[in-house]
Amino acid sequence: MNEFNIHNNLINSVEKIISNEIWADKTIEKSIDKTKSLVKVTLKSRKASAQAIFDTEVSELTVLAGARLVSLTDSPESAAARAREKYKDDVSMGVTTKDIIFKTPSGAAGFVQGNGMSGWKVWELEDGRLLDDIRPNKGRCNNG
Repeated sequence: MNEFNIHNNLINSVEKIISNEIWADKTIEKSIDKTKSLVKVTLKSRKASAQAIFDTEVSELTVLAGARLVSLTDSPESAAARAREKYKDDVSMGVTTKDIIFKTPSGAAGFVQGNGMSGWKVWELEDGRLLDDIRPNKGRCNNG
């Protein structure tokens, strides 16, 4: 490696460190504001078990690593089957190995339970209420 390459590698490394520090600061600020809109939820059935974080601002639900999935019972063309295929590298022996973000609670529930269902009716808050009880825009036509 010549002197020019060493110099360029050093500059690239410093730029990465600076950009990561700036990114981290912004992420921390966002995280502090964001925690106000996050709610912990669980889904439990005879065979499935999952913990997740629901973002009330955007209605996204993140299934946390360690969720135990039920075998797929929907058709191969179903949303649940497509999600299982999409995230197959994030599942080992029926358990999620990474956090997975879903655009809707129902998409997340279908992924965990292996068939389509209303996620609003199966995800429970820590106090036992259903996610549907805190549903944004409840009463309006809202898919998911």
